[in-house]
Amino acid sequence: MVRHMTNLFRFPRHWATSLTLALSAVLVALPAHAADSSGPWECSGYTGDAHTRCLQAFIEIQRDKISQLEADVRVQQRAVGQLKEQADRQNAMTADLQRQMAEQSSSSATYNYISPGLLYGYPSVGFGLYLGRP
Repeated sequence: MVRHMTNLFRFPRHWATSLTLALSAVLVALPAHAADSSGPWECSGYTGDAHTRCLQAFIEIQRDKISQLEADVRVQQRAVGQLKEQADRQNAMTADLQRQMAEQSSSSATYNYISPGLLYGYPSVGFGLYLGRP
């Protein structure tokens, strides 16, 4: 093998011939490989104009699918936007209710019960029961 390689470099004509044969083999194999991988498998059974029409139909089908998927994404994005708005409204309402409850609890903490007897000048004895707010 080494002897053969040294002969190639010694004789440029043999080297050029070998290189030409190798390139020719590659160039012949490329179109055969390209024909096998040109297009989807659905169109592999067609040749010529039928293959071209199949590819065009396949492209149109893919475009329709992409359009449908884009429409679905837009619908989902709108739904997500509506849910975010609803969550924001609920958070605002919750914060408002908490603020109102805090105000009411602070105002009820300052509420003092005065026995009706003390209002008229005599002490009274009684029992008080509160359910909820006074």
